[in-house]
Amino acid sequence: MFVTLSSVLLLATSFLPGQCEGEGGGGGADENPVPPPFPTDVTPSLIGTPTDTTPAPGTGANTPSPQPAPPATAKPIVGLPSHAPVTGRRRRAATFASWEIWWELHRDRYLARTEEWQPPITDEGSFLGRGHLLAKRQAVPVAEIRATLAKLLRSEDVTVRESAVLPYGRTVESAEHLEALIPLLADEHHHVRERAALALGLRRLPEARPILQSLALDEPSGRAIARRPNGVEPRMRSYAVLGLGLEGHRDSVPSLLRVIQREEDRAELVGAAIAALGLMGPEARAAVPLLVQRLAVDDLPVGAQAIIPEALGKIGDPSGRPTLELLIRDRKPHRLVRAAALVGYGRMLSGTADESAVKLLRQVLRHEGDPGLRHAAAMALGSLGGSAAREELIRALRAQTHPDDRAWLCLSLGVWQHGRPADVGAHQALREAFLSERNGTIRSALVLAMGLSTDRDAAPTIEQAVADSRDRRFQSFGGMALGLLGSARSSRTLQGLLAESSERHPRVEAATALWLIGDAEAPALACRSLSRARHALDQSTWAEALGGLRSPHGAEALMALAGSSTAQSIARARAAVALGQIVEARSGSVLARVTQDTSSEGSFDFVREVASLK
Repeated sequence: MFVTLSSVLLLATSFLPGQCEGEGGGGGADENPVPPPFPTDVTPSLIGTPTDTTPAPGTGANTPSPQPAPPATAKPIVGLPSHAPVTGRRRRAATFASWEIWWELHRDRYLARTEEWQPPITDEGSFLGRGHLLAKRQAVPVAEIRATLAKLLRSEDVTVRESAVLPYGRTVESAEHLEALIPLLADEHHHVRERAALALGLRRLPEARPILQSLALDEPSGRAIARRPNGVEPRMRSYAVLGLGLEGHRDSVPSLLRVIQREEDRAELVGAAIAALGLMGPEARAAVPLLVQRLAVDDLPVGAQAIIPEALGKIGDPSGRPTLELLIRDRKPHRLVRAAALVGYGRMLSGTADESAVKLLRQVLRHEGDPGLRHAAAMALGSLGGSAAREELIRALRAQTHPDDRAWLCLSLGVWQHGRPADVGAHQALREAFLSERNGTIRSALVLAMGLSTDRDAAPTIEQAVADSRDRRFQSFGGMALGLLGSARSSRTLQGLLAESSERHPRVEAATALWLIGDAEAPALACRSLSRARHALDQSTWAEALGGLRSPHGAEALMALAGSSTAQSIARARAAVALGQIVEARSGSVLARVTQDTSSEGSFDFVREVASLK
């Protein structure tokens, strides 16, 4: 489905989950599809539909066909269309689809496990075993990968070329390496141009800043670089703006404020500038007064306005807190703006045991009639620290006032526990919920919540459930949960999913889980399977798996596939993306994973991921 940039920018708002108004996960066949609003520090994915055919998240968008499908017409989301009520089975599907989108967008934050909270490695390897240490000793051949990707940047195949841009950007280590990206800013294909603008900001080199600023402000030097004598197109400017946000230096704040102030008739561009300020975090404190003012004036379309509260939360300046609290209490603002305020509020107070914040969020969770706003409040509570937030989540989970909230409450409790010392009450509540749940979709959320909670004692229960299940969605989330738990004893279960699953999604998720565990055998297994694969889709799947494993052992096989003159575009493109994952694994950055969709009409999905960072 073709997605307008206005749709993408609304994705930078924290859309509400659990829509009961027909707002599915996007990508469906509705004439005017609307992504579901959703409680996170980012936006919902455009992948997946609220039906039984929804692809399991965590593995990128739908498997692309060799030839991109023609774009469908989609109404821009800024100035939202009216929503028709939905009942029955479709309502349940719309309610339960969006938590999967939440994980798709947040997974890298939880996969980038840091040494500060990893439990010690035992002799038996019962937690993050010896394979984890072996994987860390392997050197990543960055120079060789960079040379391979640089050749792909010159490919005549646009699918290969655009898929190599961001992976190449991850290999950049000096201003000299940026030179290969500059010509792509004038590429004949707009997706390549736009990815190049983002790639310039990935490694935060100061030499990239003036280039991006000249493009964002449509200056003569920017027009010359882009070979647009009559002006850099607004969409390209928006990508350059997001590139500045990724580069993240406070010197870019004035440029972004200029865009906001002088481009009021271009909501997409203004929204991109606001999202970029959020990406900069505390470096953008100087922008807070203007952002607060724009919320008060209420002169922006809803799509752009709803990005502001999330940006305030990411910047984290306490002076923005009263504004967010006012939006949460006031029922007059648009529901998207209130949802974004809840998300931003949780982000701003992340990890704090703030009793007044718990009280405010408790009121929303208990008394709000809109399910999406309740879910946003639950996730905000999960972001807080302290026992009061945990107790409220457990109380709401056991009260079962709103059955549709069950998945979100469990995920919120898992997020609350993630990275903190083990809490017996939280672990017990999650296990009870999982063992009593019969709905397959909700069980997938609950098993993921147990993984997020790092309840290592739950590993045998999850292993058995994964072994007994024939549901590829549950297998995917169950495998990821085992990876998050980090128990090396789960290696055999995960290796079985990797080698024996007939489905792509469980296989790729198992590969990522094996990386989390540090399994030393899986890379060799995946390399052998890739060498035996003869069909493009099989090669693509095993390339994805090697990217998920993030092992330098797979670099040689991936470079060979990416540079092959006989392999199909889809396989070469997936290999390029996987090489970027291997390079980025050096730092554990949330940029380690990029969207796997390589079709032309789906390549806006990676912008959604850019807006979700930090």
